[in-house]
Amino acid sequence: MITLNCSAATARALGAEPYKPGQKVPGTHIVITTDDGSVWLWRIQAGAFQT
Repeated sequence: MITLNCSAATARALGAEPYKPGQKVPGTHIVITTDDGSVWLWRIQAGAFQT
């Protein structure tokens, strides 16, 4: 699991979505914690980090 810490505005700009307690999380995600205490999920697209 990868966790980033940034602002909610940055998480939103990355295309992350707010996590809802109890939400099922299929696939691979990066968990983003923000300065306001909220948690966001950023889905990793297949091949996104290949060079």
